[in-house]
Amino acid sequence: MKKLLLFMVMTLLGFTAQAAETSVALPDGVEAQEYTLAITHRIYQADNQYTESSKEVTAYVAFDGNDVYLSGLSYYFPAAYVKGTYSDVDDRVTFESGQFLGSDQYGNEYLTSYVIEDGKGIITPFVFLYDPYTKSLTFDGYCYISETNERNGGGFYADVVMATYTPGGVPPLVPVEVPADLTTEDYLFIGTMMINEQDTEGALQLVEEPYERPVKIGFHGDNVYMQGLIENVPEGWAKATKNAVGQYVIPSGQYLGSVQAFNLTFDYFISGVGRNNQFMDLTFTFNSSTKSFSCSQTMAATNSDKKPESYFWIKNIQLKKITEREATPATPQFTFTREPSPYGSTTWYYATIFVPMTDTEGEPMLGDKLSFMFYNKKNGTTTPVTFHKDKYYMLPQDMTEIPFGFTDGLEIGLHDIFFEKMGEDELKTWEGLGLQSIYRGNGVEHRSDIFWFDMAAFWQSLGITVLQSDKTDSNAIYNLSGQRLQSPRKGLNIIGGRKVLVK
Repeated sequence: MKKLLLFMVMTLLGFTAQAAETSVALPDGVEAQEYTLAITHRIYQADNQYTESSKEVTAYVAFDGNDVYLSGLSYYFPAAYVKGTYSDVDDRVTFESGQFLGSDQYGNEYLTSYVIEDGKGIITPFVFLYDPYTKSLTFDGYCYISETNERNGGGFYADVVMATYTPGGVPPLVPVEVPADLTTEDYLFIGTMMINEQDTEGALQLVEEPYERPVKIGFHGDNVYMQGLIENVPEGWAKATKNAVGQYVIPSGQYLGSVQAFNLTFDYFISGVGRNNQFMDLTFTFNSSTKSFSCSQTMAATNSDKKPESYFWIKNIQLKKITEREATPATPQFTFTREPSPYGSTTWYYATIFVPMTDTEGEPMLGDKLSFMFYNKKNGTTTPVTFHKDKYYMLPQDMTEIPFGFTDGLEIGLHDIFFEKMGEDELKTWEGLGLQSIYRGNGVEHRSDIFWFDMAAFWQSLGITVLQSDKTDSNAIYNLSGQRLQSPRKGLNIIGGRKVLVK
């Protein structure tokens, strides 16, 4: 999905427009030292929800007389410095509020500090306590430190909840080293992903989704190397070592790789997770007759090798060897959603898709032989949907058939395909939107059944009337997401084009 601007409008603080700004820079001749920064950020979402991120990173601290420079406090500009003044009377370093952090496509950002008095935000400096013996610095937490889009308030992007600097940087992360003579084969990683997502009311809920990944696996002595277990770091390798009973074990907290996005670094580790959310090794059993692996544990993709703070979890794990052959792909599925963009009056319309890498018999297929395409149904006529590069400007060319795993990095993702650039008025004329998989194993093309989403019911659920085909079933029953039902369910249903409440 597109990057959401993590933005919450606050009225506690006043603000005025700012001109071009200059970031804090170290004076000539002053060198910063590596420190380990243990920091927790509270990151605001577009719907006034927030998540918290705790991590230990290498940050930089510089002393120039009584001037102190710290990097790492900003969530979105971690390299930015802020400048404070040290007092040896009470060993406190005081930083003025409203220091400029940097600019990106969303505008300027500042580090604003304030306290709440009588329901109002009062701008105040923020303070770090300095220990001259350990040379550590700790945020004393008497005020709020927020990353904002105006010098003294406005929109809030993130807060600093806690922060401690200690001398010496974090040891660099070292990825798995793969033997130069390793040969690999194609496998399909199959499982069930569990992830926290927001429901229609903005509350987080744990949902389960099918998870399939093309991976490379190679045997080398007593070791097995697996590439691509986590889609966020597809080039990352995991290393499993055979134990005394012939199983293959990945040690807890194995580092897979990092991703750079929006000035941020996201580290990825994998571990087994126990009932009490504790880390443990991951153990795989290999079946030599079927050339497949299985794992009875839950695997966590985490942002730390020390704390079980997970991006998501995967259970029911199998890794099946893929052989090229003719195959008819299983029918893909998708949901169609609309939501307001946080950037203004634009409305996003997008399909969240699942294109199986298995055929109609449940057997794995090669990802580079798989593709998919959409169809629209309009006035009773079915037409392939083409994504034109003059509207989808990140595309290298017009695309009707989309290769499996392709992404333009913006509008066409691995899971979400955005349609608003087709034009809202055009979308409202679509009675149906279909998705079909195409597989060319052994050079022979086979196509799946088309999965259809009822766009007419979707628009009607929003109170929008669209042109209907003569073939529309006047007694058809749908939920508010446009999925057809066999019978009415509790809540709002669309029956014969009308909203009907079932109690």
